[in-house]
Amino acid sequence: LVPLLLSQHKLRLSGARSTQPILVRAGPGTGKSWSMQQLVYFLSEALVSQEQKNAPQPVPLVPLLLPIQKLARMLRQQSRGGNASDFDGNLVRFFIKQDDDFSADTRKMLLQALELRTLVILMDGVDEAANVKQAVEDFVTKQLLPMGIPLVLTSRPEGIRKRLYARDFVIMNLQPLSTEEQHHIAEKQLRNDALFEHLAAHSLAVRAGDEAGTREHRKFIQDTLAVDDVALQRRLSAFEEISEKPVLLSVLVCLLKGWWGHVDELPCDKFELYEQGVRAKVAQDLKKSQGKYAISQLKQEEALQTVNLVEEMLQTIATANHLAKRRTFQLPDVHRALASVGKPQLLEVWSELLGLGEVPLVKILTLGEASGGEFQFCHLSFQEFLFVRELCRGEKVSSFWAEDMLNVRLNDPFYKNALALGHGHLGQALAKQQPQWNLDRHPRLSPLGLEGLQHLLAGASALESLDLSNVALDNPASMEALAAVVALEGLPSLKRLSLRYCKLPAGASAALGAFLARCPALEDLDLEWNRELLSTGKAAAGLSDALAETGLPHLRRLGLRWCHLPAVVEHPLGALLARCPNLKEVDLLGNRRMRGA
Repeated sequence: LVPLLLSQHKLRLSGARSTQPILVRAGPGTGKSWSMQQLVYFLSEALVSQEQKNAPQPVPLVPLLLPIQKLARMLRQQSRGGNASDFDGNLVRFFIKQDDDFSADTRKMLLQALELRTLVILMDGVDEAANVKQAVEDFVTKQLLPMGIPLVLTSRPEGIRKRLYARDFVIMNLQPLSTEEQHHIAEKQLRNDALFEHLAAHSLAVRAGDEAGTREHRKFIQDTLAVDDVALQRRLSAFEEISEKPVLLSVLVCLLKGWWGHVDELPCDKFELYEQGVRAKVAQDLKKSQGKYAISQLKQEEALQTVNLVEEMLQTIATANHLAKRRTFQLPDVHRALASVGKPQLLEVWSELLGLGEVPLVKILTLGEASGGEFQFCHLSFQEFLFVRELCRGEKVSSFWAEDMLNVRLNDPFYKNALALGHGHLGQALAKQQPQWNLDRHPRLSPLGLEGLQHLLAGASALESLDLSNVALDNPASMEALAAVVALEGLPSLKRLSLRYCKLPAGASAALGAFLARCPALEDLDLEWNRELLSTGKAAAGLSDALAETGLPHLRRLGLRWCHLPAVVEHPLGALLARCPNLKEVDLLGNRRMRGA
């Protein structure tokens, strides 16, 4: 990006723009902020090099890194009673004037560069603007963009409205570190951890097709963890997923360091990873503490009680934040959250740790202002996990899953990563609280909502009724994804399934059969108005063959109204019905092409 951003248009002095603005997108913990810091360094290095070489530079450029989260904090302070004359609508000018990190000379230089339009502006974290996001996006697209200033933005993919940037911006996806690079960093942090070294070597051997190496490392890992083959495979699969994201790998490093010394454990999924990793991180921080809640001199059982208390305090704050859709929070937010649970000791824990400036998992952004300070979790995924764990444990947030809000929550991009963290756990807890899920309501489930539903269905063993009527499943991949998430544990308690008006295609018949095979207690299946699902003999045979071994032993009613079944499906459909010994009713209204209809 450096040569691109520093390129000078021959008509630059006449107002021509040197380069298109750039939007860099990447997921959480993949290095967006670090990349922008590196970009500032390399831009500065290149500019100094040009000056030393006496290269012609009629309009010297100046890089400016503008963290959006910091800008948002300044805007909130301004709205609480700042001087109105300090804000003229130009957010870059406002940031330069308000940031105390700039000396007077630096501030003057940056303001002059802004007027000359020679700033190279790097705005990091557009998705972190919280309640001022609209103002930031409007400024970027309506003011900054027409100025023609070299500009780079970063954001999570789900944190922006792509349509705002698609026309004028070059949209780039940040290339993540390779698995080997991430493993190398983790090995340095763990200092010759034998389990991790074998995990990394096993991963490399699998990708290289080295069967002998794979067996050798797999045996060591299995002996160390003392688990059976099935449990081992789940853990190895989880490790491969963890290895793909730096933030997950850093949590695994915390886990392996242990909360009471080194441990040889490997989680089965991301929820378990954070469950153990958060505990280890909190304990590690408390071991370094010198205050009332230090645990370095305690026995293990007493230390565990202290760790649990601090975790409860953090979970209460995280839950309140996530329900309010906040990334940053202030001292009054903390007081309200902790007061709401009626445990004064939790507020005492917060006050003590804050006084020492060492609240585990929490980054202190500011202190001593009118608001008492501003904070955020070191990584949003910590807040997301603690929120998810509260959803899994408590009933006090049951309103989050109110029946009329289920589609809204699943469709909301803010909860996307939280649902992914709760894969296999959230659905289990929700099904116990609400065994009947009705998604046949407005707003209709979006593709993002369907992805969230997949996370909920994994582990929803207590689910009794699922109504997906009018949910668009018109792509075979949608049904295949639903079948995949229930393949491991199934839906053993499901008695009623409605897929009316889902527009299931013929290519989804086999996947539907695989899904139904994991619903052994199913009594009522409604497929009304899926005209393409069984439109060919091949499609009907795909459904029948997928249920060849299990059948539907408890099915009592099958609804096939207005499915426009052709006569060619009579034989495979009859074979399927023969595997339903308790079937009492088959509704074929509207299928006029079938001879027996």
